[in-house]
Amino acid sequence: NFANGIIDDIHIYNRAINAQEVKLLYEGEKLPLPILNISKTDICAGDLLTFKVDGSSNSAKYLWKLNAASKETDTNTLEFTTENLEKEYELEVTVEVIDDAGCFPQKPAVIKKNYKIKNCRELFNLTIPNIFTPNDDGLNDVWEIVNLKNIPEATIAVFNRAGMVVFKSKGYAQPWDGKINGDPLPPDSYNYQISTSNSKTLRGTVVLMR
Repeated sequence: NFANGIIDDIHIYNRAINAQEVKLLYEGEKLPLPILNISKTDICAGDLLTFKVDGSSNSAKYLWKLNAASKETDTNTLEFTTENLEKEYELEVTVEVIDDAGCFPQKPAVIKKNYKIKNCRELFNLTIPNIFTPNDDGLNDVWEIVNLKNIPEATIAVFNRAGMVVFKSKGYAQPWDGKINGDPLPPDSYNYQISTSNSKTLRGTVVLMR
């Protein structure tokens, strides 16, 4: 009986084909799995990300799924802005690489990755005193930085004139009391820097007086 339907491809051989070649005709050629790369790995809410698939052919098409959103493209790159949520969350990225241009049919290559999205708040609305007096009189005994305790991902470091770190903290639950390892530091000017992974570093000088 004649075949019903449309013929997609005709392969003509001048020899008998082997079992592996027959299998390829039915299953398609197994190409290397493409690789999904991202423009940055330390991701904060609101960041613009660029995803890129490497190792695919020029004829491939891509079906992207990012959590609930999906998009089909002809290019191997996709730009995406993360949601600005109040808490840390995960972004699930799935991309199907579809390539029907070869001699044999190809099943889509599926790449799936999860990325952690952090809530990196900018260093704003901080009140940073340029002087404090840790003399145990109950007034200005610690270097109190208003609103910094609300940014637990902030890193604070204080240096003496020689560049040695005299105070360092992740978050600011316990303000600096002008001591190092429990010993009072001498009156002087000290340099500080305050930063998060998604903000410019704040630098300045604080004077310690007794």
